Amino acid sequence: MTSTISLDCRLCVFRDTLLGLAKKGEMGLLERETQNQMKIFNNILMLSLSDTQGALSINLNHITCIGLGNRIPSRILSSFYKLTKAMRIIKAFHPHMIRAYGLAEGFYACIVGKLLNVCVVVSIHANYRMVTDLELSDSGFLMRTLNLTFLGIAEKVVYKLSRILLVVNEEIQEHFLTMGMPKNKIVVVRRPVELSMFESIQKDHKHSEIIIYIGRLSREKNVESLIKAMSIIVEKRPFAQLKIIGDGPLHEKLKSLSLRLNLGSNVFFKGFIPQKEIPALLSEAEVFVLPSLTEGKPKALLEAMATGLPIVASNIRSIREIVNDKEAILVEPIPHSIASAIMKMFEDKKKAQELGFNAKRASKRFNIESVLNEELDIYRKLLHQPPCIKSKRQ
Repeated sequence: MTSTISLDCRLCVFRDTLLGLAKKGEMGLLERETQNQMKIFNNILMLSLSDTQGALSINLNHITCIGLGNRIPSRILSSFYKLTKAMRIIKAFHPHMIRAYGLAEGFYACIVGKLLNVCVVVSIHANYRMVTDLELSDSGFLMRTLNLTFLGIAEKVVYKLSRILLVVNEEIQEHFLTMGMPKNKIVVVRRPVELSMFESIQKDHKHSEIIIYIGRLSREKNVESLIKAMSIIVEKRPFAQLKIIGDGPLHEKLKSLSLRLNLGSNVFFKGFIPQKEIPALLSEAEVFVLPSLTEGKPKALLEAMATGLPIVASNIRSIREIVNDKEAILVEPIPHSIASAIMKMFEDKKKAQELGFNAKRASKRFNIESVLNEELDIYRKLLHQPPCIKSKRQ
């Protein structure tokens, strides 16, 4: 379907943080997404749950961006404040559709959509239940129970009140199907990647035996196993290096682990790196590793694929939906298996090159243009159905 909606169509978007994306230098994809949405919607309002500055000074295709965040210590009162503020703003804006990126964002969007009779589309990018379980595994029973209870409530609100749920893999789709959500309301979508940033990268052959990880330093990412794998690798490859790009709650713990294992000259914590510098870092590396215990559709993996970098990744369902054993070495996410796979990449250059070539070719299906256009088709169909069509007549 390629028809264009010619009426005055307004879209309200819920996101977690806009200032955070700007700080990370990751506004490029967001700008492309909004440019695409403006093919249908000639007026877009963006609301941020975390940013607290009211009207945000962000240059985003002339779109109004407003922060709903606050410093109220009580989680319940803070949530109520966000909800009432969002209600007031959205009621005045009178959107034809509400678009939410994430579970918490979807929770607020669905309640507002129900009260104002507006169609809501929600994206779910991760297995939030498993991520929360892992993150709170060392927390007390009460903290864990409260968080999982809130998560369960948010999931039920989203599956009952959203018009369409966009999920990034079949594992998440099955989770919502078991909750009773009709299959025709759940669409598995690809994650868009700005491939042009990575496709033209020239490998820096001056560097060798450099392993790279890009991502959050949190329990579900399993970086601990990768560091332990390094202690095995350096026994045979004493000059091998692991560059860890990213930050998170386990930063200090992982740094301490690397020092305890005497890896101070082999493991380097680079912290947050702006998106524009990621291609150069990938060009220096010999192997990209993703040892996660659970995933949505990891952007860093897609970028490594687009670069043509040999990949070692966890043999879990969500990753198998992206790459197969002809495009990466898939392993059990434990230190010995990770180390063995990395050593194979170092020792068999021909095999590593073949895997990288195949992964680069496979990355084309995540091209930003085709993925965003698929999403536009979903919007077009919904805008011809109630309550969207009713809103357009008002």
